[in-house]
Amino acid sequence: MWLITHDMDTETAAKTDELIRSPFLELGALMSPQFRHADMPLHEKDPISFADNMAADSRRVLTTHMPIEFLPPDALKKNKSRCN
Repeated sequence: MWLITHDMDTETAAKTDELIRSPFLELGALMSPQFRHADMPLHEKDPISFADNMAADSRRVLTTHMPIEFLPPDALKKNKSRCN
């Protein structure tokens, strides 16, 4: 999905970790606190905060298994979201 929304930019995709390109929102909840450490990257430790701080002027792709009902009520109205 990230490649489609970023004009098939395979060069950037190859250089950038998939969890940075498309943060997995539940990762922080699935990870036991005993495995978290101070120098862990934000996209692994707190993917929701990481996604909140992604550049708003470019297309963002988020990975989740949560139902669409868990999104903020206006998320689909104010964003050009696509859910597959």
